[in-house]
Amino acid sequence: MSKIKVELLEVVVRRDSQTITPITVPGYEIPVLRNLFGKENITVNEPVITIEIDAEGEYERLCAKYGFELIAKIYGEDDGLRLNELVEKAAVSNEPVKASKEVKT
Repeated sequence: MSKIKVELLEVVVRRDSQTITPITVPGYEIPVLRNLFGKENITVNEPVITIEIDAEGEYERLCAKYGFELIAKIYGEDDGLRLNELVEKAAVSNEPVKASKEVKT
């Protein structure tokens, strides 16, 4: 199984006029939330954390969380091939961030 690092974004979900829920999800999960709650009820904020995931297991995880029908509707009935591509694109580089140029005074 291939482990990759992805960023989790802070997302605010307005479920109804009285219920607002902050959650953290990878970027490729946002279309599912928009489909469930409506585009206007999803606010995407900055990344908050980077985690390591099993790229090949994401299709099964999302099916277990949201149901096969919804995930198949959004990502297709290809046993997760399209979703796997999206997960791979969301991968964060393992290389350390290079420091910016120093300012000499």
